[in-house]
Amino acid sequence: MRANQKVEYELTAQKTIKNPGKFEGEMYYIPIFYEMALDGMADEDTETGWIFDLVNDDFKKYPELKGYDRLELTTDTNGFVFGQVYTMEEVKQA
Repeated sequence: MRANQKVEYELTAQKTIKNPGKFEGEMYYIPIFYEMALDGMADEDTETGWIFDLVNDDFKKYPELKGYDRLELTTDTNGFVFGQVYTMEEVKQA
């Protein structure tokens, strides 16, 4: 999937993706951040994925991210993508 392609995902009541595949069980915004990472828009590349420092625009688009400061995407050897959000306190403790 590229940014100009739209994929419709079936979501649970908690807004996680129900469709089988690399994003199954993840929040609806994970595929969007994944595409941004592939386009070089992540704030940091890691050995296992990407890190995004969340900003006001992210909170406006994805209200569920309010209260968090960082989103980390990782992939496994099977190509599945996982997202995790952190507060700055959690980042400092890591």
